Amino acid sequence: MRTLLWGAFWAGCAAGSKYNAGLALLAPLVGLWLLPNLPVAKRLLGSGAAVGVAGLTFLIVCPGVWADSARFWANFWYEVRHVGQGHGEIFTDTGLGWLYHLKPNLSTGFGAVGLLASAFGWALHARNRVWWGVLAASLAYYLLIGAAEVRFLRYTFPLLPVLAIGVGLLWAGARLCLPPSLRFPPLREGNRTRGRELGSPCLQGEPKGGGLLPALRSLLVVAALAWQLLSAVSLTACMVRPDARDQAAGWARATLPEGARIGFPTVPWFYTPPLFAEIGELRWQDRLAAAQRATRYRLIPLAPPEWNAEALQATLPEYLIISEFESRDAARIGRADYKAFMRIVEARYTLLRAFENEPPLLGRQAGMPHDLLYVCPKVFVYRLRSE
Repeated sequence: MRTLLWGAFWAGCAAGSKYNAGLALLAPLVGLWLLPNLPVAKRLLGSGAAVGVAGLTFLIVCPGVWADSARFWANFWYEVRHVGQGHGEIFTDTGLGWLYHLKPNLSTGFGAVGLLASAFGWALHARNRVWWGVLAASLAYYLLIGAAEVRFLRYTFPLLPVLAIGVGLLWAGARLCLPPSLRFPPLREGNRTRGRELGSPCLQGEPKGGGLLPALRSLLVVAALAWQLLSAVSLTACMVRPDARDQAAGWARATLPEGARIGFPTVPWFYTPPLFAEIGELRWQDRLAAAQRATRYRLIPLAPPEWNAEALQATLPEYLIISEFESRDAARIGRADYKAFMRIVEARYTLLRAFENEPPLLGRQAGMPHDLLYVCPKVFVYRLRSE
């Protein structure tokens, strides 16, 4: 019962941080109902206690539910509608959410080799009921986020522990199957006993295959961990180097003359080089007014509406700054206004500079998740050609 209630407590904490992460409560509940020789009354009592502890914990760590109920529920239902309607055009025409979370999200966040290793690990060990609660909670969460129209990479983070467990199971099972001379570190009897408890296939009669199959499994785990290490180092290096937006802003201040006319296809925001102090304001009306008040340069947001070809043709600013945040999905889905805007850019402008901060070891992957544009976007600066 103590383990059950601790699990419920942490599930309540998870729900207080991210509402749908409260599905973690399924893990201890499933474990409770799988216990042998437990009266139904005790199962029901334990389930009720777990739900109560999780609910009380949620109310404590998320006090807005009772401290400002009206605002909480208004914002809660806004988020529910938001994930059902989509996030602008970022995830338009991206297919099934469950497949999208596998590629590019999890294949980027955990690695394709890591996914393969985890799948093998779970396939070999999932028959043991000790893992069914963890699998049930994770599967429920995966099905939920896959059904939504908003599919950010960060939404898959609660799945990383179960994937890591799968890799660990593959490694542990491979060690148990290897001949003693090849085991590293050496296997102790306590590990062997634990392996039986967790359902190691080699300790349940699986053929050893002369050590070849276990060795291949071990190599798969090593490859998965090596890729993850390279990915972590690569993205960390990307984050400690100057951001492309800051590079572009520094270049503009050092190169462009005061009073230069600089246009933008949308109202500047966090994705734009910071050429005025109020660029982080939340309301686009405030950012638009601040950009128009800027004195060092004449900043010309050609919006609203976005990608306004008529406004571009009428004003033809000397310079044009376009962020990958603005252009990537508009280009991917083939927006008509984007195409019309870019036809004028191609006819009247020359690409002057392209600023980027790419992950140094692995480079940019095709179809990189949108989340990573926060740390490694591209910024393009165009100059008006003289007639």
